[in-house]
Amino acid sequence: MLDSGIIYRTIEPSPALASHIKCFWVLESSFPTGEETVVTDGCPEIILHYGDYFSERSESGVWEKQPKAIVAGQITRPLTLLPTGRVGMLGIRFWPHGIASLLDGSASELTDQRSEIAVISSAITQLEELVINASSIEERVRTCESFLKKLLLVQATDQVVDRAVKAIVNSNGNVMVRQLAKELNTTERQLQRKFRSQVGLSPRQLSRAFRFHRIIELLEEPPHPTWAQLALDCGFFDQAHLNRDFRQFTGQSPSAYIKQTSPIAQCLSAG
Repeated sequence: MLDSGIIYRTIEPSPALASHIKCFWVLESSFPTGEETVVTDGCPEIILHYGDYFSERSESGVWEKQPKAIVAGQITRPLTLLPTGRVGMLGIRFWPHGIASLLDGSASELTDQRSEIAVISSAITQLEELVINASSIEERVRTCESFLKKLLLVQATDQVVDRAVKAIVNSNGNVMVRQLAKELNTTERQLQRKFRSQVGLSPRQLSRAFRFHRIIELLEEPPHPTWAQLALDCGFFDQAHLNRDFRQFTGQSPSAYIKQTSPIAQCLSAG
């Protein structure tokens, strides 16, 4: 429980799915809120709404109704959402490369896109009805687990990408891509090609996303050091470097972002 009327929970996946799925999450709120700014956490998701729908503001400033069941690829810029009523959401947060086994095409086709889950496969559209008709959070998660095991466990994981992603995640984005490629007995170009296809970002872009998100995590655990110290602790060259990444990922300065972040936005960007 984060705030009056807002419930957020994360649930670990079963061991069989843990190499693909980081966690399941549930967000519920009994009242609509204002605009919510969502920022990158480096992970693609499938989101199933069993409450009222959300609207998304397009790049042209027009509000567009989101589907009730969406696949959300990697995001490289801030995303503005508007709940229209009661919030009820089940999210499946994949590891950066975890959704690749569900895709017929490249993960890069999903980057900065929120699409109906039918773009993955017609079979997965059945999940929407199953989740909506479930009577509890536990039943919704069990339903997703059972369904996804049939789809995710039929393909072997690319070990080069898997090891590279783990290195980026475990270091909070503080890796040298050239050195990483050398350790994996591949080239930077080959690693970039694999990442574009299976992650939707380049290794450097994913590293930036996780380095930025580490700042977001630390800001939720006050008291925290000065911005300059946070920048150095998280692997930025200096505070100016942090400010540039902050503006790209949030559209705001660090101080402005902190002032306007709401509990729901924190949940949707939790990682």
